Amino acid sequence: MTENEHKLMVFMLAQQNIRLRALLEMLESRGILEESDFDAFQQLAKEQMGDDMTLATMNQYRDYARLLGLQESLPKNDHY
Repeated sequence: MTENEHKLMVFMLAQQNIRLRALLEMLESRGILEESDFDAFQQLAKEQMGDDMTLATMNQYRDYARLLGLQESLPKNDHY
């Protein structure tokens, strides 16, 4: 993969995470999920990803790429 292809994957995964959070917020606001369900999701997401989902996605992507031996084609800088 090229550096730009890696960047594309990170942005796509981050957007997926952001949209999932928005979907869960909609379900909670309509009473489909209980507030405690949403709170549990929020707590888990914050523990795993922190407040910046794009940065957390980038870090997870880098870690997985390194585990698979793909670090040579990763972007050289830490910012996408």
